[in-house]
Amino acid sequence: MINMKTEASIEELRRISKMLEEKDTSNAALWLNQESFGIAYRFMLRYVRSYRSVAYRALVTLNQKSDSYGVEEFVGISDEFGKIINHSLRKSDVMMQSKPNQYFLLLPELSEENIESVFARIRNEWKKTDYYDKTTIRFDAELVKSDEEVVEDKRDYGRVNLVPYDYFDKKIDE
Repeated sequence: MINMKTEASIEELRRISKMLEEKDTSNAALWLNQESFGIAYRFMLRYVRSYRSVAYRALVTLNQKSDSYGVEEFVGISDEFGKIINHSLRKSDVMMQSKPNQYFLLLPELSEENIESVFARIRNEWKKTDYYDKTTIRFDAELVKSDEEVVEDKRDYGRVNLVPYDYFDKKIDE
């Protein structure tokens, strides 16, 4: 039997979940600032190590072929390049701008065979711009792997007990 406090707790759980959900559901990578990216990155490293999953980290750098553009203009061009990267990636990918002309990507659940297609998609979209012939793109990527041996997790997650929040406030003699 569910009491009112449990129903209220479930409603609170749903309220908080809804508050934290993404408002913009566009088909693009999650573009975060450095601090937020760091949290997501550390979580993904834990995830990869705990579940023996796969991910790639990549650095994408845009450079001028010559001094065709001034500093401010090139920063604007680099911003356009970032938008192209953002919309060329999956919704599950995460990115941040590490320098005005450089983007750090985290690409979870990506196989070695598909890493090249990610870069080709970015390059092909960039080719459609007027800037392609006056810039070069450098792609560097590596597989995220476990640096240390993962200790086998002995906890049993097969069964989860939902306990009303006031359960621990009850007196023993009740």
